[in-house]
Amino acid sequence: KALKEWQIGEAVVKQQIAGTIPDTLFLQVKSLATANSIFTYLAKLFEQRSRIVSVEILRKMQALRCNEKGNVREHFDKLRTLREQLASMG
Repeated sequence: KALKEWQIGEAVVKQQIAGTIPDTLFLQVKSLATANSIFTYLAKLFEQRSRIVSVEILRKMQALRCNEKGNVREHFDKLRTLREQLASMG
């Protein structure tokens, strides 16, 4: 009985995951056996993407320059926005 309940719970979780990810990702994970393996795969995938996005935001911050006659306040607003994006990623 416990095994049957676990199998039902496993199927429900897999279905919930499948319902919340794009079809392209579903095709990548549909062959994985357990909900845990699907979750682990997706977590690693998104952690890698998060690092890439973080590096890109840092690169934008480093490349951002205020023109000689540019508005310093607007420049700082852009920097603050990028910093907030970076901070929200953890």
